[in-house]
Amino acid sequence: MITHSIVLAGLAIASLAAFAQPRTRQHSFGPGVCGPIDAAYVRTATETGGQPFPMSPSEIAKMGVIMAESSRSDATMILWAGGTADDGKDPFLIPVDASVKRLTVSITFDGQGGRAEIARPDGTVIQPGATPDDMVLNCGRVIGIDGPAPGSWRVTATPSARFWMVVHARSDRDLLSTEFVRVAGRPGHEGLFPISGLPIAGQPATLRVELSEPDPQKPRFVLFSSQGRVIQPLDLDQVSDDEYVGAVALPHVPFRVGIEGGADGGRYQRVDRRLFRAESVEVVAGDLTELKAGRDAPVPFTIRNHGGRARYQITALAGGEILKRIEPATADIPAKGDARIVVWVPARTIAAAGASLELLVVAADDAAAEPSSNSALQRLTIVKD
Repeated sequence: MITHSIVLAGLAIASLAAFAQPRTRQHSFGPGVCGPIDAAYVRTATETGGQPFPMSPSEIAKMGVIMAESSRSDATMILWAGGTADDGKDPFLIPVDASVKRLTVSITFDGQGGRAEIARPDGTVIQPGATPDDMVLNCGRVIGIDGPAPGSWRVTATPSARFWMVVHARSDRDLLSTEFVRVAGRPGHEGLFPISGLPIAGQPATLRVELSEPDPQKPRFVLFSSQGRVIQPLDLDQVSDDEYVGAVALPHVPFRVGIEGGADGGRYQRVDRRLFRAESVEVVAGDLTELKAGRDAPVPFTIRNHGGRARYQITALAGGEILKRIEPATADIPAKGDARIVVWVPARTIAAAGASLELLVVAADDAAAEPSSNSALQRLTIVKD
């Protein structure tokens, strides 16, 4: 199985939750074979803006274009979309502005028989394999285009089952960060700080967006579904040349934050890689701020259930290590209830950490009809006797 996934620093929850899930049996691949792919890896790629690549071993060398494009310092995402054949039946219109030096469109399928059509703004269709940077795979297509013509490009994905599509651009115009924040800090020194984990469904949420450069015209902020369609607009206030903040009514489906606008170089669109969702579970770190070296240390957390009765599996990560002692490791929590858990950090992990340690705790209910998970990151100072 090959899965291309760009994991961002703030998304360790996705990786840890996937790690904690049981692995399915590996499947062999061969010429002309598409998938299947482990659902845990698909979820991680989806939540971090990566892309699953079902392919045969002979095609691995062709991964160079998309890996090079997505890892460049000036690579920005124009669109992320995925879903079923019904989700892809309408073409995707990709606005390309004059700042785009190179456009990369990558479409993959988990079944044979899928087709990907790319058309220029003038309506001409780029025939598969017509250029050296157009790679037609058993289960998809990846094409890179230097100096793309500004305007609305049309991409049509016709999958036999599921599809994933990522559109990257080389451009200085980017959406640098999107994060949910809350007011915190000492009295008289309050400020906006990122929340730990994902926002909670039905509760007030505040979003902060930072752009790579000031825009003379205020951009339009929107939420995109994981299928790549606009869900709703956002009303954010400009607090500095390139920073915007505002309240958000959280949708009931997973979403990405995006911007749309028009400049001298034409209409543009940018989308953040991270997939957010409003959660019914919350992980709250305790007041502990220090760990003493030389001994195993208990660190308390509270799991709050804002939904119906649920059973949460608790996992923890510190210093790159999955911790084994969690009390309890499974928490049955009634509706609107909470539970206290204790994570034990081994003395050897504390010793190896040096001056400080980051402890990530994840609560996940993957057995429910609608799986849910959330996390908290606790930063602890190491005190030596």
